[in-house]
This record gives sequence, C-alpha cells and structure tokens, in this order.
Amino acid sequence: MPPALLAELIRTGVTVRHVVSQGLEAERHHIPSAKPAEFVRMRDLTCRFPGCYCRKHHLLKTWWTGGDGWSDEQRPDGTIIVTSPTGKNYTTKPGSSLLFPDWNIITAPSPPNRTPPARAPVPS
Repeated sequence: MPPALLAELIRTGVTVRHVVSQGLEAERHHIPSAKPAEFVRMRDLTCRFPGCYCRKHHLLKTWWTGGDGWSDEQRPDGTIIVTSPTGKNYTTKPGSSLLFPDWNIITAPSPPNRTPPARAPVPS
C-alpha cells in the first residue's frame, strides 16, 4: 500500500494495529493460536508452496510427508525451503520482506519436525 494511501486511510479514521513477532514462541501443535496465525498471515501475505500454497497444497504438505513425500524447513527469518518428493528444493521469502524491508520478522526457531503420519494417497 502506498504511504500516501495509508496516511489518507488513517486520516479518515481507519485503525492501525502493529503486528509484532517479538515474544511469539514456537508452538508444537499443528493449528496455531490466534497471535502466531495473524503474524504469519501478515508476514507471508500469500501462499508459500512452490507456485502456490492453497488449502490443497497445505494438506498435501501435511499428509504426504516422509522419505518419499514433501518436507519443509522453516527458518526464523521466515524463509521456507520446501523439498519435493523428487528431492528438488524450492526456497521462498515472506512477501512482506519486499514491501516492508525494515520490519523485524525474526521469530523463535521452529520446533523439530514431528514424526510424519503414515503416507496418505495423493489428493486428486
């Protein structure tokens, strides 16, 4: 959003809330609580799967894991490295890093990956 538009919105009464990463602890369960979920949505701005990361891709990454499935490494700076079943790596940076380069998006390290569930059939 251009700064002039943001200034106009604030002038006309829009409320602005700061989204911060400091103090957010890594969570060990799959579904994040409200504050980390909001932070990740504001940090990423879009799907992070190679080419996309809609619900279908999220389910694919979550349930088709293990030695011959998908895996990912999430770094404290928001970088995500996704490895496909063929071993190809895809690295993405948070969308907010382009728009807000001075925003501190460093978080606590992610907990170790959990043991993947049994491989499910590929969604069609």
